Amino acid sequence: LMNYMLMLESYPLVAISKKNRSIYLDCLAEANHVNIDKMDEKKYKKLVEFVSKEMIAKYWNYFLV
Repeated sequence: LMNYMLMLESYPLVAISKKNRSIYLDCLAEANHVNIDKMDEKKYKKLVEFVSKEMIAKYWNYFLV
C-alpha cells in the first residue's frame, strides 16, 4: 500500500530489506497506535525516518542496475 501511494504521487518506490523488516514492522505498529483526534507527530517520526533511510540507501540502485 505504501508503494502504491508513493507511485500515485510520482515518488520512487521503497523496498524494505529483509534484515530490516522487523524494525519496519515495529515502526509501523507504533505509528498505527495513534489516536486520530490527537495526532502525535512523534509517533510517525520513527516510521518516516526509517523509510527515508531505506529509500536513500537503495536510491542509486534504481539507476545503476
